[in-house]
Amino acid sequence: AVEAKSVDVLIPGFESLKEEVYQDKISIVTVGVFMPKVLYFAPYINEYLFDLQRLIYNRFSGIPQTTVSPFYRPFSWFPHITVAKTLSKEQMTDAINAVGNFRPMDSKIVRLGLAKVNPHMDVREIVLKKMES
Repeated sequence: AVEAKSVDVLIPGFESLKEEVYQDKISIVTVGVFMPKVLYFAPYINEYLFDLQRLIYNRFSGIPQTTVSPFYRPFSWFPHITVAKTLSKEQMTDAINAVGNFRPMDSKIVRLGLAKVNPHMDVREIVLKKMES
C-alpha cells in the first residue's frame, strides 16, 4: 500500500523488480477476517516473503511524493491474500461458511501486480523468472 501523487512514478521501480525477484513457494495456512468486511487467506512468513516485502518497501519508500502505509512497512506487515472485501454481514457469513473446509496449501508466487484502488484498476504486471537451479 503506497500512496503516490501519480502511479506513473511507481512504474520504473516496479518494472525493475522483474530483474531481481524470482518465483518461489509459499504455504497458505489459514483463513481470517478483518472485521467487518474482509475475508483473506494467510501464508506463513517465510524467508522469501520477508525478503520480497523488504525489497518492495525499499524500492518505493525513497520515491519523492510517495508514502508507504505504516501497515506495510518492514516488521509491521501482515501478509494476506484478500479474497473478498466490502462484504455485507450476510455475505461475510456466506463467505465464512464457504471456506469452512479450508485446508492448508502450498502455492507459488509467479507474478506481481501494480494496481490502483478505489476503484480497482490493474496498472502493470510482471511475470517472475523461475529460480535458477
